[in-house]
Amino acid sequence: MYFGGCVHHALTAASSIPPSLSISLHLQSPPPPPLAPTKVAPPLNPSQSNGRVREFHGKLASSELFTILGGFTSSILFLVLLTFIGNFQESCGVRTGWGAVILAEAVALIAAGTVHRVCITTCFLFSAALLYEVNKISGSALSRSESKTRRH
Repeated sequence: MYFGGCVHHALTAASSIPPSLSISLHLQSPPPPPLAPTKVAPPLNPSQSNGRVREFHGKLASSELFTILGGFTSSILFLVLLTFIGNFQESCGVRTGWGAVILAEAVALIAAGTVHRVCITTCFLFSAALLYEVNKISGSALSRSESKTRRH
């Protein structure tokens, strides 16, 4: 324990200290050590993804390959938004439909449009491919869960 502060009275021999004089020590805990910086990435959320796309606007629009990468990044934003909207609707008891797909695609295309016109096209194509794969995975998971419930 760290003993900081000041002593108000001088120490003398233990037998010669009158009761009116006392020693007061202020006990203080040492300051906490500084927090080490972490290298863990923050969770991915749509506002951060859109901010990252706009942050790297100059780099993503600089060449053809980076323009395609900008469209792919925006299609990942589509996938994250679609998952978020779908989970939110399911938790509220509402059936997820094409409205979630259209809303997520519109936001992703707007984000892609802030980078380059070609990013809009590549985002739409990558998003269509991702939507097909998500639908295929969802269908196989649903058929597996239905077969398990039939056995029991």
